[in-house]
Amino acid sequence: MKIVIIMGSIILLVCASFSGCIQRGITGESEEKKFIGTWNSDSVYDTLVISSGGILRKFRYSGTWDLDGDKLILNYGSGSKSYNHTYYYSFTNYSLSNYTMVLINVENGNSLTYTRQ
Repeated sequence: MKIVIIMGSIILLVCASFSGCIQRGITGESEEKKFIGTWNSDSVYDTLVISSGGILRKFRYSGTWDLDGDKLILNYGSGSKSYNHTYYYSFTNYSLSNYTMVLINVENGNSLTYTRQ
């Protein structure tokens, strides 16, 4: 009887540990990789193309992006125009290919919602 209980416990622990691996593949993605892709704004005409290596494209502007703790930093511009914005960010409706990113401007509290394409 003790052997049955021990074997049952071992099987339960093994199953529990493998079930976490499946979930990790979806939500355990590195924070930086969650940003990579093309994002379309839900409220204004705006598209962000965020690439690995900190490369950013916004409208006709080129720039950089970086993470600082719980903040997304966007720096972009062209010629004499340059823009530097810092946002708090969160992801919702997360799936493997399409999800939503909400950005809240640290300075003024305005929020923007983008959907990954």
